Amino acid sequence: MTTQNQTETFKFAKEAFVESILLKTPELEGPIDITALVETFDIYEDIFSSFVSASFTITDGLSLISKLPIIAQEAITVSFRSSFSEKLVTVQLMVYKVSSISENTNDMTQIYTLFACSPEMIRSKKEKVSRSFSSTHDEMVETIYNDLMRVEYKRGPKRLYIPEKCNDIETLIIPLYNPVRAISWISTRARNIQNIKECSFIFFERMGQGFVYATLGWLSEQESKFHYTRTISQFYTADGRKDSISPIFTIDQYSVDNDLDKMNSMVNGQYRSSLNTYDPTTRKYESRIFSSESEFDLTRHVEPANCSDTFDETVLSSPSCNIGFYPISEGRIEGEVDFTPDVYLSRNSQIAQFKSNCTKISVPGNSDLHAGDVITLSVPSKEAPRDGKKSEDIYRSGRFLVKSIRHNVIRNQEYTSYIVLVRDSLPVPYPTTKKLDGAASNSNGSGTNSGFSAIFDT
Repeated sequence: MTTQNQTETFKFAKEAFVESILLKTPELEGPIDITALVETFDIYEDIFSSFVSASFTITDGLSLISKLPIIAQEAITVSFRSSFSEKLVTVQLMVYKVSSISENTNDMTQIYTLFACSPEMIRSKKEKVSRSFSSTHDEMVETIYNDLMRVEYKRGPKRLYIPEKCNDIETLIIPLYNPVRAISWISTRARNIQNIKECSFIFFERMGQGFVYATLGWLSEQESKFHYTRTISQFYTADGRKDSISPIFTIDQYSVDNDLDKMNSMVNGQYRSSLNTYDPTTRKYESRIFSSESEFDLTRHVEPANCSDTFDETVLSSPSCNIGFYPISEGRIEGEVDFTPDVYLSRNSQIAQFKSNCTKISVPGNSDLHAGDVITLSVPSKEAPRDGKKSEDIYRSGRFLVKSIRHNVIRNQEYTSYIVLVRDSLPVPYPTTKKLDGAASNSNGSGTNSGFSAIFDT
């Protein structure tokens, strides 16, 4: 997607093109351009957050905050792109908060930060859903968005993209929830029509692209959009010319976070969990047990190998996570079955799997990369090169899902993307306890029965 003309025009990998930052107050007929006043701005996207948000740090030598005045009711529109992108991204936001103001004693300029969010977020705070539905869950979400969240712009409202439909038709009454809470509650009951085992529907916004309502499985199945490397590039091609491509896709900073925290994963119900149900009419109690191992191959993943294969059966023999009580009733509308208890446990596990394997990187700004995209990482192994070639770390490299991304532009020129990557699986499985057992076998060929024994027994 990078043309020869583009690579010849940009000066350095982190260069940004900011066309304008426009501020519109209720008192003014038209917007004013504050691009020259913005010291830095950040735009945030996250698949587990429903709306895009932003912050703008302003160095104000004109005392606009008092003259306009700025009272946290302004519309702010940003148009920018990264140096190698062809598409200009336009983000329309509403200011909802102004930070404390500090003054520079040398030139008496005022420094403050404007916090902004999508207008749909503000509307969602003001509206309430109080109605009954009798349809599929994706149709409920679409109705709530169109009736109570959608905002009209000059170019038309933001699109809600629903790539996959939900399986069940259900009759629900939503009692005075705001739209986002209503969508979140509906999502805990939704199953994919193409695969009822996939029930991890999430609702989120992409910068400049609108909203998405999809499963984590659908996001995981996407083609990799970009390939980033951890290797140090010399930024020159074989024939001695300056390499304009490698700097763009070279990782600046790299860290692994919340990885291999098995105890936390157990407590959150990633591997095995239980849910107690209670019918107040019949006074009947039931306990449902869920195991992610039995369903791993039934759902789509970023990579093929299960992260939990290393767990010994003694750890997974009983649930470590007890969700609590869930009320059910047999007096439902004829023809409807309440699958929610099963959906709840599966959904909880599928989301917990993604939150258990996290990598953070910073790269030269990329306005074409969004939350919910898939990218590929190449992380070099610490081992010595073989045959003159440096090998990759097989557990750190591979496909990742972009959980969140912060687009940071400083002085309207330097652009960096700070990315949080997650995945629910690995390219290759970790060594299993069975292999450890084999290593602990005695001279007669007999091995221990427990992975723990293989590790601790001497």
